[in-house]
Amino acid sequence: MKKVLLIFLMLSVLVFASCTNSNTANTSPSSNNSSQQTNTTNSASEKINVTVPDGWKAVEGSVLEHQYMKNTASFMIKKEAFSETTLDGVVAAAEGIFKQSFTNYKAVGTPQSIKVGGKDAKKIIFTCEVGKLKMKYMYVYLFVGNDTYAITFGDQQSTFDSLSADYQTILNAITIK
Repeated sequence: MKKVLLIFLMLSVLVFASCTNSNTANTSPSSNNSSQQTNTTNSASEKINVTVPDGWKAVEGSVLEHQYMKNTASFMIKKEAFSETTLDGVVAAAEGIFKQSFTNYKAVGTPQSIKVGGKDAKKIIFTCEVGKLKMKYMYVYLFVGNDTYAITFGDQQSTFDSLSADYQTILNAITIK
């Protein structure tokens, strides 16, 4: 239990350290069925809808509208305060922040161009150490309206890959209208 709380605390610190403005607009939860959760975030005139698979639980009391945990893994969507106007610029700035913020930061592969909710996005994966824990993260950056958003997945290096199907399910289920 201590380990889960420590990981949650470290992920929460990451949220605050990597963004200066995590305010998002209204969330309207609804339920597609009893085992999935759907939430909506407004960004200007566009809405981000998220449906999470079984086992992902909303983090109560979070300052983020979209923050979920499954065992020791974390998933969240947060507005970022980057001034860059291209996804490549956002990724470069983010990697600079991560290199300064984490011990033993190491990119896994190169940034990949993907689509999320029909929007262009950039995905980066990296490993690092947070305290004495070896962690692995996936960050997906995209523009919604005039805002930059980060979709993040994080867990211990030893268990991160075991949830890769869930990460892809969540990314595929995001809609922006």
